[in-house]
Amino acid sequence: MKNSLAGLILVLATTACSAQTVNLTNYAQDYYNQEKRPPEGTYVKDIDGYLNQFIGSWEAQIDSNDYVLYIRKGTKTTRKGVKYDILFLTYQIKTGSGELGSLTIEDTREVAEDDPLMVWGKYPLTKGTYVMVYQGRDPACGQSGIIYLKQPN
Repeated sequence: MKNSLAGLILVLATTACSAQTVNLTNYAQDYYNQEKRPPEGTYVKDIDGYLNQFIGSWEAQIDSNDYVLYIRKGTKTTRKGVKYDILFLTYQIKTGSGELGSLTIEDTREVAEDDPLMVWGKYPLTKGTYVMVYQGRDPACGQSGIIYLKQPN
Protein backbone atom coordinates (compact mmCIF):
# COMPACT_ATOMS: atom_id res chain seq x y z
CA MET A 1 0.00 0.00 0.00
CA LYS A 2 2.84 2.39 0.86
CA ASN A 3 4.50 1.71 -2.52
CA SER A 4 1.23 2.38 -4.37
CA LEU A 5 0.69 5.64 -2.50
CA ALA A 6 4.29 6.76 -3.13
CA GLY A 7 3.91 5.91 -6.83
CA LEU A 8 0.68 7.90 -7.08
CA ILE A 9 2.27 10.94 -5.40
CA LEU A 10 5.25 10.73 -7.77
CA VAL A 11 2.95 10.60 -10.83
CA LEU A 12 0.91 13.57 -9.57
CA ALA A 13 4.05 15.60 -8.79
CA THR A 14 5.50 14.88 -12.24
CA THR A 15 2.24 15.87 -13.94
CA ALA A 16 1.95 19.09 -11.92
CA CYS A 17 5.52 20.14 -12.80
CA SER A 18 5.36 19.39 -16.52
CA ALA A 19 5.88 22.20 -19.00
CA GLN A 20 2.91 24.07 -20.39
CA THR A 21 2.33 24.35 -24.13
CA VAL A 22 0.72 27.51 -25.49
CA ASN A 23 -0.58 27.78 -29.06
CA LEU A 24 1.46 30.39 -30.97
CA THR A 25 -1.64 31.93 -32.55
CA ASN A 26 -3.12 32.57 -29.09
CA TYR A 27 0.15 33.90 -27.65
CA ALA A 28 -0.28 37.56 -28.63
CA GLN A 29 -3.81 37.68 -27.22
CA ASP A 30 -3.08 35.70 -24.06
CA TYR A 31 0.32 37.12 -23.14
CA TYR A 32 1.99 39.68 -25.39
CA ASN A 33 -0.87 42.20 -25.64
CA GLN A 34 -1.32 42.02 -21.86
CA GLU A 35 2.41 42.73 -21.29
CA LYS A 36 2.96 39.51 -19.40
CA ARG A 37 5.21 36.60 -20.25
CA PRO A 38 4.54 32.87 -20.21
CA PRO A 39 5.83 31.07 -17.12
CA GLU A 40 9.25 29.42 -17.12
CA GLY A 41 9.27 26.11 -19.00
CA THR A 42 6.44 27.07 -21.35
CA TYR A 43 6.64 26.06 -25.01
CA VAL A 44 4.92 28.58 -27.33
CA LYS A 45 4.36 26.10 -30.14
CA ASP A 46 3.10 26.54 -33.69
CA ILE A 47 0.47 23.84 -33.16
CA ASP A 48 -1.70 24.73 -36.15
CA GLY A 49 1.16 25.39 -38.64
CA TYR A 50 0.55 29.15 -38.83
CA LEU A 51 4.22 29.92 -39.60
CA ASN A 52 4.33 27.57 -42.59
CA GLN A 53 2.64 30.14 -44.85
CA PHE A 54 5.73 32.37 -44.64
CA ILE A 55 8.46 29.73 -45.16
CA GLY A 56 10.42 29.84 -48.40
CA SER A 57 12.31 32.21 -50.67
CA TRP A 58 10.67 35.49 -51.58
CA GLU A 59 11.99 37.71 -54.39
CA ALA A 60 11.38 41.34 -55.31
CA GLN A 61 12.98 44.10 -57.32
CA ILE A 62 12.89 47.62 -55.88
CA ASP A 63 14.71 50.64 -57.36
CA SER A 64 16.83 48.40 -59.62
CA ASN A 65 18.01 46.30 -56.64
CA ASP A 66 17.17 42.62 -56.37
CA TYR A 67 16.03 41.38 -52.94
CA VAL A 68 15.71 37.74 -51.91
CA LEU A 69 14.35 36.88 -48.46
CA TYR A 70 14.96 33.39 -47.09
CA ILE A 71 12.54 32.46 -44.33
CA ARG A 72 12.68 29.28 -42.26
CA LYS A 73 11.10 27.97 -39.11
CA GLY A 74 13.10 27.32 -35.94
CA THR A 75 12.99 27.63 -32.17
CA LYS A 76 14.42 30.13 -29.74
CA THR A 77 14.68 29.72 -25.97
CA THR A 78 14.82 32.73 -23.66
CA ARG A 79 17.04 33.08 -20.61
CA LYS A 80 13.92 32.41 -18.53
CA GLY A 81 13.46 29.00 -20.17
CA VAL A 82 10.52 29.81 -22.44
CA LYS A 83 10.81 28.09 -25.83
CA TYR A 84 9.23 29.67 -28.92
CA ASP A 85 8.59 28.42 -32.44
CA ILE A 86 9.63 31.38 -34.58
CA LEU A 87 10.72 32.37 -38.05
CA PHE A 88 14.28 33.26 -38.98
CA LEU A 89 14.88 35.51 -41.97
CA THR A 90 18.11 36.04 -43.88
CA TYR A 91 18.41 38.08 -47.03
CA GLN A 92 20.50 38.93 -50.05
CA ILE A 93 20.47 42.33 -51.77
CA LYS A 94 22.15 42.85 -55.15
CA THR A 95 22.31 45.72 -57.57
CA GLY A 96 20.37 45.07 -60.74
CA SER A 97 22.35 43.38 -63.49
CA GLY A 98 23.98 45.77 -65.91
CA GLU A 99 27.06 45.82 -68.11
CA LEU A 100 29.27 44.69 -65.24
CA GLY A 101 26.76 42.21 -63.85
CA SER A 102 25.24 42.47 -60.41
CA LEU A 103 27.10 43.40 -57.25
CA THR A 104 26.18 42.10 -53.83
CA ILE A 105 25.22 44.89 -51.43
CA GLU A 106 24.37 42.65 -48.45
CA ASP A 107 24.18 38.90 -47.85
CA THR A 108 23.19 37.47 -44.46
CA ARG A 109 22.47 33.90 -45.58
CA GLU A 110 25.37 32.46 -43.57
CA VAL A 111 24.85 34.30 -40.24
CA ALA A 112 24.25 32.24 -37.11
CA GLU A 113 20.91 32.30 -35.30
CA ASP A 114 22.42 34.29 -32.42
CA ASP A 115 24.08 36.86 -34.73
CA PRO A 116 22.55 40.37 -34.43
CA LEU A 117 22.08 40.38 -38.22
CA MET A 118 19.68 37.44 -38.01
CA VAL A 119 16.13 38.70 -38.36
CA TRP A 120 13.92 36.72 -35.99
CA GLY A 121 10.25 36.47 -35.24
CA LYS A 122 8.26 37.76 -32.32
CA TYR A 123 4.57 36.85 -32.64
CA PRO A 124 1.55 36.73 -34.96
CA LEU A 125 -0.19 40.10 -35.03
CA THR A 126 -3.39 39.38 -36.92
CA LYS A 127 -4.50 36.63 -39.26
CA GLY A 128 -1.87 36.38 -41.99
CA THR A 129 0.55 38.85 -40.34
CA TYR A 130 3.73 38.09 -38.38
CA VAL A 131 6.03 40.51 -36.54
CA MET A 132 9.83 40.24 -36.74
CA VAL A 133 12.79 42.19 -35.29
CA TYR A 134 15.50 43.57 -37.59
CA GLN A 135 18.94 44.96 -36.82
CA GLY A 136 21.40 45.91 -39.55
CA ARG A 137 25.15 46.47 -39.40
CA ASP A 138 24.74 49.99 -38.00
CA PRO A 139 21.69 50.13 -35.70
CA ALA A 140 22.82 53.48 -34.24
CA CYS A 141 22.22 55.00 -37.69
CA GLY A 142 18.72 53.65 -38.00
CA GLN A 143 19.41 50.17 -39.40
CA SER A 144 16.96 48.50 -37.07
CA GLY A 145 13.25 48.15 -36.60
CA ILE A 146 10.20 45.98 -36.85
CA ILE A 147 9.24 44.00 -39.96
CA TYR A 148 5.65 43.01 -40.59
CA LEU A 149 5.26 39.97 -42.83
CA LYS A 150 1.84 39.77 -44.43
CA GLN A 151 0.48 37.22 -46.83
CA PRO A 152 -1.16 38.74 -49.90
CA ASN A 153 -4.90 38.17 -50.08
